[in-house]
Amino acid sequence: MTANRYRIGLAALLLVALSAFAGDLLIGNVASTSNAQAAQNSGNIVLGYTIYFQEINGQGGIRGRQIKLVNKDDGLVPDKMVELAREFIANPDVIALAGFLNTPGLVELMKRNVLVDGKIAMVAPIGPFNATNFYPVRPGYNDEQGDA
Repeated sequence: MTANRYRIGLAALLLVALSAFAGDLLIGNVASTSNAQAAQNSGNIVLGYTIYFQEINGQGGIRGRQIKLVNKDDGLVPDKMVELAREFIANPDVIALAGFLNTPGLVELMKRNVLVDGKIAMVAPIGPFNATNFYPVRPGYNDEQGDA
C-alpha cells in the first residue's frame, strides 16, 4: 500500500509539471551519502529512486521524457539542507523534490516555509509532521504510536 501511495504521488507530481519543461524531468533529492550515520540509508534511497526511474525510462519515460534524480549531500547539516533545497527550487529544470533524509533538516525546511515559498512539492519516505506541499508516504513515529 505504501509503495503504491508513493508511486501515485510521484507520478502526479511529474504529470502536473510536464507542460512547463521540454527536457529531462529532474527530481531533486538531498541525502547525505558521505556521513557515516546516514550513508547506508541515503545510498539505498538514491539507489531505489534510480532503479525506479530507470524502469520508467526503459518504458519510454513520461510522454517520451526521461526522469533523472539529482542528489546533493548535506552532510546531515540542517542549514545545508535548506541551502541545497533552495538551489533546487531556483533551478527551473527541477520539477519536484523527493527523498530528503535528515529530520532536523526537514524541520528547518518547514519552519522556514521553503516549500511553500518556493511553490514546489516534496514527496518523502517519512516525515515527522504534516505541512503544506509535503507528502510523506509513510506516517511518522508519533502517528504510528497513536494507532497502537
